[in-house]
This record gives sequence, structure tokens and C-alpha cells, in this order.
Amino acid sequence: MSSPPVSSRRSGRRPRADGESTRARVIQAAAECILEKGYYQASSNDIARRAGVTWGTIQYQFESREGLLLEVLNAAWHELHDQIRSAHISGDTLEERLESLLEVLATHYSRPEYLAHLQILLDLNQDPRSSATAKEAVAFHGAELNRLWLPLFQQVLGDMADDHELARYLFLTSRGYLTGNLIASSITKPYDDAAERQLLIRGMAMVVRERRRQRQKG
Repeated sequence: MSSPPVSSRRSGRRPRADGESTRARVIQAAAECILEKGYYQASSNDIARRAGVTWGTIQYQFESREGLLLEVLNAAWHELHDQIRSAHISGDTLEERLESLLEVLATHYSRPEYLAHLQILLDLNQDPRSSATAKEAVAFHGAELNRLWLPLFQQVLGDMADDHELARYLFLTSRGYLTGNLIASSITKPYDDAAERQLLIRGMAMVVRERRRQRQKG
């Protein structure tokens, strides 16, 4: 696994006995504050209060607010990697495998925390005050994302597994659907999307089969 190219851990310092649990609590508090208050309203003091620590403790652990936000992304990255490593696509038919794929993707893209991660990525990428380290981390997350998911799409596609354009299409379509539903559910009351989900799966299956026919002709 490639690792994110940044860590806010200070070198040469021995971590406190409760350092890891404190870091995890602060990282969780940061994501929760962003979801509750919005990215720009989630102040450092709000995060510290929610985590039950002082801002000085956060500075000791992460050095800066940017360092904390980068660690939120890194924690999400490692969690996502663990989820994918243990995931398996099941199903005898293409439609069943696509349904299984959506369920796996939903473990990440249907979680409210993903909206916080997305806001962090967008801001660090666009803010001219972001450090070069932050820009590098954002680029890493974008570049590595497709590579991380690729083995699951290979399980779905079978004999079409080497068609990376097709795999990318399935990924972008699935992610867009799940992210759109997540955003909608944060604004309005969630609803049963089973019918829409089946239409999506049927549409993706049609694209895969058409791509296979084109390859066989060609």
C-alpha cells in the first residue's frame, strides 16, 4: 500500500501513554464539527472542546489546524484501505456483482464523514494559503483512489478486467450516485431509492455488455 506523503507526528518526541487515543478523539471531533457547523465555522476551539482537550494539546499532536485536517484525511485513507482489503465482490451474474460493488462502495461514500473529508480536500486544494505539503497530500489522495479500488472492479468485470476506461466509468458512476444520495440525505429526509438503484445497475450492466461486444467485433 502506498502511504499518504504527510504526517503531523513530531519526530524525536516520545508520545504520551494516551497519545494515540487522544489523536483519534481529536480526529473524530474535527470531522463531527465540520459536519455540524460547516467547514469554515468549525473552529479550532470548537474541535478542542468537543474532543475534551486544549488547543495546546492539538498543537502538540498536530502542530497546526492544517496538520490536523491532513491527519483527518490520512485516518480516512487507512480506514478505507482496510475496508477494501477485507471486501469481496459476490454474485453469479453481472448485475449481482454490480449490486455487491455498490454495497462495498457505500461503506465509504454513504457515510456522513465522507462529506467532511470532501470539504477538507476541496478547501486544501483551492486555498492559496495551503502549504505545499497539503497540496501534495491532496494530489496523492486523488491519484491513488482509482488504484485502490481497481481490484474490486476487476472482480466485477471478469474477462473485461483489463479495460481500465470501463472500470473508471463504473467507479465514477457509482461514486456519483452514492455521493449524490448522501448530499441529498443531509438536506432532505432520506427515501427508499431501491428502484433508482436497480435502474443504475441495469444501465451499468448494459454499458459493460456493449463494451464486450465491441471488443469481440474488433
